Amino acid sequence: MVKEPIKKKKRPLTVRWGRLTAGALALTAFLGWYNDVQVNGRNFLCDAMKIIDLGDAFEMCLAAPANEKEQLALLEYLKERKDQLSPEHLEKLPLLEEFLVNRVFERLEAASGLNDAPIDSRTKDDTREAIRETIKEGDVEERRALAMISEGDLDGGLELLSNLASASATRSALENGAQWRRIGRLAYGVDTLRALDAYEKVVALDPSDPWDAIYLGRLYKRAGNLHEARLTYERALALLPAIEERDRSVLHDEVGDVQVSQGDLSGALES
Repeated sequence: MVKEPIKKKKRPLTVRWGRLTAGALALTAFLGWYNDVQVNGRNFLCDAMKIIDLGDAFEMCLAAPANEKEQLALLEYLKERKDQLSPEHLEKLPLLEEFLVNRVFERLEAASGLNDAPIDSRTKDDTREAIRETIKEGDVEERRALAMISEGDLDGGLELLSNLASASATRSALENGAQWRRIGRLAYGVDTLRALDAYEKVVALDPSDPWDAIYLGRLYKRAGNLHEARLTYERALALLPAIEERDRSVLHDEVGDVQVSQGDLSGALES
């Protein structure tokens, strides 16, 4: 006689749902910025259930679409529960983070069309890193600003980031400088005045990084302020050790470009 395999008893649905309730309630304020809270809230909870293997609990969850807002909501959910997740589920965290990095970068790259705003490989790498740092080191509001950018609201997202950096009274000068640097990098190709304002604050807080001065000088030059651009480069050169040959070379090139624009060809040749 063949014995029937013992079926594993499923826990009541109310118990299984209870595992989600606390985390879901913690995100009520976050989900509040959605225009259609109920629909997106439903989709978020469905994604969360899939992550912790409860996706079969509700039929409606099987057809729930995924988009940037839901991915961000899920990311916040996982961050809240980080110490409760299995190694397998923790592996999904960097995947979601990289998803957002790519989406925000694609949106910024598509919007970048300013005259005299070269987006070289160094600038692209720095922009990606700024997005990545905002996701990893920023708070829920900073990540919400990135979601706004990924949806096409560049002005709203950058303005929110700027307001948050301006209100960061509890952060150290180093941390606040890092906030403004990220804003400057994000805005560099799409909003000259905002990027300029951000980099002015960065250099005022910490003038030690020559690339902050390089970006600031380029922004002054783009805004038509050649005098301030040259001063910015020269100050950076004065602070830079002689052994930093590569960065000194870049700064001399930048000074030369300004001198050409000013009509000082002999000075440009010397630089």
